[in-house]
Amino acid sequence: MELESNVVLDLQLVQSNECGGSYHMELVGLKRMVAFFEDILEIGTLVTDRHRQIAKWIRENMPYTKHLYDIWHVAKCSLSAVKLEKLVTDIGKLSAVHQTSNVEGFHSLIIQFAPKCYVYSYTGMLCRTLLAGLHYNENASRHTATTKAGEQRFKIRYPKYNAGGHVVKKILVEATFSYVDDLMREVVDLCKKPSADRPVQLEEPPTLSSAMEKPDKAEAIKLHASRFKTK
Repeated sequence: MELESNVVLDLQLVQSNECGGSYHMELVGLKRMVAFFEDILEIGTLVTDRHRQIAKWIRENMPYTKHLYDIWHVAKCSLSAVKLEKLVTDIGKLSAVHQTSNVEGFHSLIIQFAPKCYVYSYTGMLCRTLLAGLHYNENASRHTATTKAGEQRFKIRYPKYNAGGHVVKKILVEATFSYVDDLMREVVDLCKKPSADRPVQLEEPPTLSSAMEKPDKAEAIKLHASRFKTK
């Protein structure tokens, strides 16, 4: 995300079995993003959380990029004596202007397009994530709604984290969906093209369950119904 303009520039979908575990997923996504932009633009400043693996990779592979930390990720860390020395070092790398709160907001938007209570294919998840990106870019800069008298509108909410206290939030104008019309026109244009000119199907990584040994169904049912568990 380009934090100055609040626009999502690139999206990378990483599956844990592509990179040896969920801990490495953020770094793999970063590497793919940097490779994508390599011949397009130069990354001057990069704001991230305090992920040590990412910090090390940026330091070694992006020497001309200024790497800063999001303030909130440092503020909520432990203040134990063991980590105090690292904390003092990290304070000098805090981002004074831009934070990753908009990125977190985009992550919340993705859940609306891909609720976690459902399971999606790799292609399905990618498509839903891209849709979320289009929706975010179209609506990220919505201004505050106003009354007929021209006064700004607000609402009061009582979040759990505030222990019964209230917070005041702006009421934004309604979201728009112009990107849907653009997508539908693109679909119609693709349908008119010969099949040879259409984009090839996306190559999906193997599913997470494909690495597991599938048991015999009858044996699994028998074991499930038995009072005696066998190894």
